[in-house]
Amino acid sequence: MRCKTCGLVFAHPPLTTPNASVAYGEAEAREYLSELAEREKQFDRLLDVVERFTARGRLLDVGGFVGVFLNVARMRGWRVTGLEPPAWDARSPAIDSG
Repeated sequence: MRCKTCGLVFAHPPLTTPNASVAYGEAEAREYLSELAEREKQFDRLLDVVERFTARGRLLDVGGFVGVFLNVARMRGWRVTGLEPPAWDARSPAIDSG
């Protein structure tokens, strides 16, 4: 669904916790990470847009998978926090905890 006021896209009905875990569990992490450079460029362009409307500050990424977006944002000066439901993704070696 898309909000007519702000354009936010969201699942309706919302995924319940078990369904969300199944959906994330089916993601192909190896394929996702094989496209890392392209994903970083995409997230960099996304932050270009965001930064036209707001100053760098705190950023919360809910459902950020293995943290690629958070790493890009951190390198641009954002203070980042991420939340990932499946424990495997949250412990991925792709996450730079620095």
